Amino acid sequence: MKYIIITYDITNMGGGQQYCRNKAEALKKKGYDVFIFSAVVGVVFIHELRQHEYGVIRELRYPAYCFTKGRVNDVLDHILQLVGVVDQSTIIESTSIAAAQWGELLARQIGCKHFLFNLQEVHSYSPTVISFLKFKLDRYELAGISSRSVKLMFKGFYDIQNSELYHFRAFCTNVISDTGSSIVDTLPIATYNIGSLGRLEKKFVYPTLLQLRGFIRSNPDKTFNILMIGGGANKIVKKIEHLFVNVENARLLITGYIYPVPRTLIGKMDVFFASAGSARVTMQEGIPTIAMGADTEKPIGILNYTTKNIFYGECEHSFTRLLQMILEEKYCLKHADLGLASKSGSTDFNFEVDRQLGFINQNRENRYYDVFSIKPESAGHKLYYFFGKMFGVKMLELVRSILHGFRLPQVRQSQPNP
Repeated sequence: MKYIIITYDITNMGGGQQYCRNKAEALKKKGYDVFIFSAVVGVVFIHELRQHEYGVIRELRYPAYCFTKGRVNDVLDHILQLVGVVDQSTIIESTSIAAAQWGELLARQIGCKHFLFNLQEVHSYSPTVISFLKFKLDRYELAGISSRSVKLMFKGFYDIQNSELYHFRAFCTNVISDTGSSIVDTLPIATYNIGSLGRLEKKFVYPTLLQLRGFIRSNPDKTFNILMIGGGANKIVKKIEHLFVNVENARLLITGYIYPVPRTLIGKMDVFFASAGSARVTMQEGIPTIAMGADTEKPIGILNYTTKNIFYGECEHSFTRLLQMILEEKYCLKHADLGLASKSGSTDFNFEVDRQLGFINQNRENRYYDVFSIKPESAGHKLYYFFGKMFGVKMLELVRSILHGFRLPQVRQSQPNP
């Protein structure tokens, strides 16, 4: 039995990478030969994913419509050459919208099932993409990371009443190890140690740091260590570093990507702020954690104390007020019974994988969407379409690097026909 995963990125470190690692390991124990294909060239931090570096194909970053049908067929043939013999028992899983278009084309060529597990937290899709997603949803071939995420995929187009049927947990919190860390020894003694875990580009990070800087300046009699466990582009790293240049009572340390994350490093912190699976990681280690919204710049609450949500929601308190509650008023110590964390182990994930396989096998008749009917509608995607068709992926990536950081005008979206 063969299982093919098409994902955006296995380099660096994030929830998507750890999910793919966990999914592949669980499937292998069930007798599957697992192949992972991705789009980004770079350093693979997770040991178990290094064996899949053969599967980096840069075209998979972009929708299939960005390339000629001849080039699309070349990519599909290359994947099949690497996978070897396939048949209707093969299963394809994709984790993003662009990857799903390639997954659908590959499934049609093989005659097998294709499951789209959309790991994205923030959703905004064109009408033609929505039509594709609705086709997959109706066939029980689409799921999200939460029932709210499924609803948000179709917001403004369809009201999904039974969204709880279409979500699975993307287990990705087993990133902590008991290995030592020299970073711990470099942290000076401070009144408070404040940490973050996750990618620095996330929407909430910079606005939250602005609030944190204000909080630190309002407490000149106290000292602070700010430890950011995660990486990002040089541009955002420099922007963050600049924030604290003239803050004399704070020391900022950005570690870059670390895998696995040393438990001693997590345990050194008095409070963390993070979103999604990263928030669950630090909460499970017993550190008070402010969960941040995936689609906003605002906090959801103190995880396991004032909220159970890690993706969506909004708190009545500001980020700085939550810091006061945790650091000064000792809210979590006073309500310790609320914060008892139940760690999710491998048994839970194996159960979730079984649920996914059962979900995928509900439909016995294989049908496929015409992904070439999906059209570019944003200004950026129209540029990708032109340069990809005319010059191929190398020129497309050059154009993307030039456009990166510029916000292009959005196309007004209309409702698709039901």
